[in-house]
Amino acid sequence: MKIIFNILSTFLFISSFLCADPVKLELWHAMEGFIEGKLKELVDKFNTSQKEYEVQLVRKGNYTETYKEGIKATKEGKKGPHILQVYEIATPSLIPQKNLYIPVHKLLQHHGYTLHEPFIPSITDFYSDEKKQLLGLPFNIATGMLFYNKEAFQKAGIVKPPETWEDIEVYAVKLKNAGCSCAITTAWPSGYLLEHFAARHNLPFATKDNGFEGKGGELLVNRDPFVFNIKKFSEWQKKGIFKYGGRYVSDIEPLFTSGQCAMIMQSNSRMAILKKDSKFDVGGGPIPYWASLTKKPHNLVTGGAALWAMSGHLEEQNKGVATFFNFVAHPENQKAWVEATGYLPISKSAYKKLEDSEYYTKNPHNKIAIQSLMLPPSPYSKGIRVAGFLEVRDEALIPALEKALLKQKLAKGVLDEAVKIGNDLIRKAEQEND
Repeated sequence: MKIIFNILSTFLFISSFLCADPVKLELWHAMEGFIEGKLKELVDKFNTSQKEYEVQLVRKGNYTETYKEGIKATKEGKKGPHILQVYEIATPSLIPQKNLYIPVHKLLQHHGYTLHEPFIPSITDFYSDEKKQLLGLPFNIATGMLFYNKEAFQKAGIVKPPETWEDIEVYAVKLKNAGCSCAITTAWPSGYLLEHFAARHNLPFATKDNGFEGKGGELLVNRDPFVFNIKKFSEWQKKGIFKYGGRYVSDIEPLFTSGQCAMIMQSNSRMAILKKDSKFDVGGGPIPYWASLTKKPHNLVTGGAALWAMSGHLEEQNKGVATFFNFVAHPENQKAWVEATGYLPISKSAYKKLEDSEYYTKNPHNKIAIQSLMLPPSPYSKGIRVAGFLEVRDEALIPALEKALLKQKLAKGVLDEAVKIGNDLIRKAEQEND
């Protein structure tokens, strides 16, 4: 009788274990539309690959709204996200707040995982500490590139995308004669006219190694090369070569897709959208550089977002996050994610798998994009890590660009003002993060 009881007890224990509900993990994100659907497919694949954990997607609005809500909930000890998607501009604000997240390298090591390396340095460096140890896991990664209207180029007798900004001035005349009212526009004005510009020309954006050395960084965007660049774009705005479309993608992309502007600087991840909304074939090329400022182009900065393991949760939940991160970083899953979305791989092994599968033959624009991040590393291609960079962009840099471009104020004066306002915002953010 005792033996039967023991067997029955063991059976019930095992049955209850096997039938136990999976540990639920919330991933707060900002994706929508087609990309949100692909994220759901990735998460569903993880959920069905094992029985211990179930990742649940919670959309919290745009990138800024998602970040602010996630940080607020974590700080207040409320039911916050286990995983938070944080875009690159908010990353410098999160990193100093070490009590809010578990560094990825510690999380994975603690639970017995080793990420599939080697990574692509210009992508992972931005999300790493001074010892090159990952803090957040790069996820939906993108970078800038130049898209162009193939039909307009053909009418103008232009056979290839421009390599330099000097080429743009030559192309502009031909495009105008062919009926284009403007040669080029740009999304994310601070990103392309200041941040990518700095990396492309290996120029420091801020002191303290662009903020990577910690507190005390100050902006350098009023130095001569930046003044020269904004002065040129201001001149082009006046001549109709360049057209400023605003701060938001919904206002800017129609300038290109309608055929008004022959070129646009935008994320490589937008190719599918641009193709869908245009009545002409869309081509891709690298972001140009000033031959007068550098002999060769340098790495661009990474864009997009990373996944962060947030603090304040049970150990079994943290282990689930580690398991999910290990799944996402696997080269085969990286390959599938890139093929499904048009984002970029984070590891060299995933890149190799994509190349072997002829993905880049079918998607040459994304080969241009990833190669723009795989040039030999330069001192200023890691990105910008100054505190409060989100506010610096919105309250200092973009207003300065708008004054130069729309009101034709002197580039030097508006950039001097931007540096002063921006440095005050950096100091304020540093104090808040203490």
